[in-house]
Order: sequence, then structure tokens, then C-alpha cells
Amino acid sequence: MADKWVLVTGATGLIGKAICNKLAKSGYAIVVHFHKQQELAQQLVAGIESVGLSAVAVYADLTQSASVQNLFEELKCKQIQLVGLVNNAGADCGRFSVFESDSALIEQAMKVNFYSAVDCIQLAITHMKEKGGSIVNVTSYAIETGGYRLAHYVAAKSALAAYSKSIARELAEFNIRVNNVSPAMVVSSNESNQYINSDRFPMGRPCFSSEVAESVLWLLSEQSSYVSGTNLSLSGAR
Repeated sequence: MADKWVLVTGATGLIGKAICNKLAKSGYAIVVHFHKQQELAQQLVAGIESVGLSAVAVYADLTQSASVQNLFEELKCKQIQLVGLVNNAGADCGRFSVFESDSALIEQAMKVNFYSAVDCIQLAITHMKEKGGSIVNVTSYAIETGGYRLAHYVAAKSALAAYSKSIARELAEFNIRVNNVSPAMVVSSNESNQYINSDRFPMGRPCFSSEVAESVLWLLSEQSSYVSGTNLSLSGAR
């Protein structure tokens, strides 16, 4: 599986690192995307390579289409053929009430959480068109519940979820699967103690980043070969 490359965007964050490490340990070669955290990306690559696995760090400002294009040109130069894409990069752009938000805020949220993923998908499917592949978008459980003072963020993530469901139908003939993972609040297992038995969580704790990674792995793998156009909700019964 050494040649099975997966691009993980937003790889240096809590969820991104968990996804990269899980996929690498499962035999995938990882393209570690970073924007501002180059040192963290290089550390992540070094950790993966230290146990004999394959990884490479690549830069892109995903809000700029030209930068995304450059990322994929770099992959082409490195002769990296993608079999998977994990659109994990995103940000809530801050909390603002409906009275405070405006079209500029909505546009920024769309750039960060929707347009960036669309650009990556458009370029990734050219890698996958001949041999197939899998695309997994990390959205948010808030697309089902709404988010307080986060309408801009939820709108952008909802757009990505709807877009994914539609293109899954188009890409099925090329054996390219498209799915979403929508976690509720995510923490590392080391942080979980402060939330134990909180009334906010029916299962007694929030979602772990490792659980998001497990879900992404399953959706990328052949174990989910007939799963496409769906949303895997990691809600913990919320």
C-alpha cells in the first residue's frame, strides 16, 4: 500500500494529526498539508517516517485557488497519485450574532470551509478518475442542529455537505466515493477528564479526535466500498 497516497488538509490541527497518524499506521502514504504551521507539519512527517512509513509536507493557502493549484502541481512533480482526499481544513471564523454578521463574514466562512474544499475536490478527482478513490469531508454536527452565533460557519459546512451528496452521484461511475464525517465537540483523550459526566454529553464525554480518525479511515477503505453520498454523524446521541 506504499503508493496509496492520501492528502489530508489542515493536517497540523488536533483532528488532522489524528487522521494522519491513523491512516499512516494503516498503510497509507500521507500528504500533510499545512498553511502556517510548517514546523508542526515537518514534525508530523518526521514522526511518520521514523517508523518506516511514507509522508510529505506541502504548503497551500486553501482560500486562494492559485495556491491550491500549485499544491497539486507539486504533487504531480513528485509523481504522487492520490487515492484519497480528506478535506479537514476549516475554521469557524469567530462567533457573531445574526445582527453582527454580514455578507463579508459569510463570504469568508465560505472561502475557508466550502470553496477551499471544492477546489481540492475538483483537482483531486483528476487523480482518481481512472482508478477510483475516496473523498471524505470533515464537516460538523452543527449542520444538523445549528450553532449559536455560528450561522456563517454552519451555512458553509452545510453547503459542503450538500455539494458532496450531489457530486457523489456524478462520480459514482468513476468509482469515486464522496462522504462526510460530522463530529460534535472534539477533544483529545487526554482532555476528556474535564468533561466527564457533564450534562452536555449523553455518553458522558465529547468525541475523541481518534474516533474521528477511525471514521475517516473506514470511509477511505474498501470496507465501506458501497458507501457514498452519506453523512456519518459522530453525535454521541446528542
